[in-house]
Amino acid sequence: MKKILLFLIAVTIVMTFGSCHKEGKYSPSKKISKIYRESGYDGYFSGRYLSESWNWNKNQLQSIYHHSSDGSISYTEDFTYTKGRISRVDCRYPSSSMSYYSEFTYDGGKLSRMAEYYNGQLESESSFTYKNGKISTVNRTYYYSYYDKSETMPMVKSSFLSLIIPELSDKIIENLYHLSNKSKGGNTSSYSIEWNGDNISKIKYSHGDEWGEIELTYDNKKNPFYGFLNSGFDEEFFSKNNITRETYTSYSEGEMYNYTDTYTYTYDGNWPISKRHQGDEYGTTYYETTYYEYVK
Repeated sequence: MKKILLFLIAVTIVMTFGSCHKEGKYSPSKKISKIYRESGYDGYFSGRYLSESWNWNKNQLQSIYHHSSDGSISYTEDFTYTKGRISRVDCRYPSSSMSYYSEFTYDGGKLSRMAEYYNGQLESESSFTYKNGKISTVNRTYYYSYYDKSETMPMVKSSFLSLIIPELSDKIIENLYHLSNKSKGGNTSSYSIEWNGDNISKIKYSHGDEWGEIELTYDNKKNPFYGFLNSGFDEEFFSKNNITRETYTSYSEGEMYNYTDTYTYTYDGNWPISKRHQGDEYGTTYYETTYYEYVK
């Protein structure tokens, strides 16, 4: 689970930004309407279920409904725009009164700041530097830990259920809680990003005595998430093509970890209609298959 802890909290934050197109303007020629998922490991199989419903107003994404496997809405993301760019994303949870949102600030065509708020308080902020028109470094500062298990664990669990196997989520959430409590009082994580054309090829991460590195390879097809910004970042969103392989190396609590995840796709022309993610941790092979439907 070290890979998930290190990169879902840290590295994936970095991968939201960069490329020569104007950041925050997300209007792909093929627009996702629904996402379905199924997952499994060691004989467990979740079955296919509706995971996300994307709601568009012409060329502008207005909201995303995130569904639990029973069909209920676990949380909603609402998008606010300023001059055509995503400037704020609000997460709303039916089972909680908490407030969680992200704000994005731009300098010309580039993102200059991302800030995350929990119940009106600044939880973290990120600043960005660029090289040759692409994001090259990110510094992310944590101001306090918002992982209060009595209130926010339902939020974290609902967001992570779409990314990992449900049966493993409780253990990961517990680790996230303990790890987040190490990040109080203005601690800063630093990231260095390398590119190969319009795709991120390597990310290096450091936070105190912990560090990590991820190397990525891609296909030559169109990524329907390219240029997307939201409140729960995923590495597939931020390069022009689709990731086929991720190789992780990380050092945490005196131990070194190495993992490799692979992704295979089926396509309709140049656009993916399914993605199968397979990985292995501690001798357990797991997979998740994601299916995409597009606005007709």
